[in-house]
Amino acid sequence: MKTSLIGRLLAAEGMVILSMPLPACVMIADMRILVLGGTRSVGRVFVEEALAQGHQVTTFNRGQTEQDALGIEVVRGDRENRSDLLSLVQGREWDWVVDTSGYVPQVVGNAARLLSDRASAHVFLSAISVYPGWPTEPVNEDSDVYTCPTAEDEANWSAAQYGAYEAGCERAVQEAFEGRVSVLPPGVILGPQENVGRLTWWLRRIAQGGRVLAPGQPAKPIQPVDIRDLTAFMLSCLQLSTSPHPRATPPSAA
Repeated sequence: MKTSLIGRLLAAEGMVILSMPLPACVMIADMRILVLGGTRSVGRVFVEEALAQGHQVTTFNRGQTEQDALGIEVVRGDRENRSDLLSLVQGREWDWVVDTSGYVPQVVGNAARLLSDRASAHVFLSAISVYPGWPTEPVNEDSDVYTCPTAEDEANWSAAQYGAYEAGCERAVQEAFEGRVSVLPPGVILGPQENVGRLTWWLRRIAQGGRVLAPGQPAKPIQPVDIRDLTAFMLSCLQLSTSPHPRATPPSAA
């Protein structure tokens, strides 16, 4: 991976950003991929990488954020609207569904059930927040996850319940696709199209120079993942036709 501006800034501050190792695989071209969302953040970078590798991409979104990438099939609709979902699946089939923007279990599950007989498998981008122990203790693929929210909880969604909701989305997709699912719970994502701004604000401020009053422990390591490595890893999962549940974070800094 080429050293990005983010990587140079992190290195300048004594921090490390590492590239996650990608599994070796034979490149499979011309897969048919449906991306739910696909106009910004991980979804947009994934779409661009899939196109660069020669795959056929369809995006399904409301068209209310950024512009769709060129060279893809665009289907407008809202995943919360059943008639829009029925229009999406009419006469279409895919090898994979990729969901990078699911937050509410009932909504994610409704879409997954309709798509389960129109696609061979599903990739769901979850979050490391599904682990109650994170970030105060180390977590791995075998760590406990939050209990899924009830229907009453979903009716009163709040950001404080984000981890529990993502855990519910994971289960909803796994049930709909009967195990034909790759669930990726990444940590902090950085790089092109990153739009949260949690760490990038600090990096831009540090790049301006001068003294910076910053929170946290200066010697504490962090494990951000470059968005380009994450999307390449997602495509590797598709190409290998695997159904893993790995943590999408780079190795710990030494």
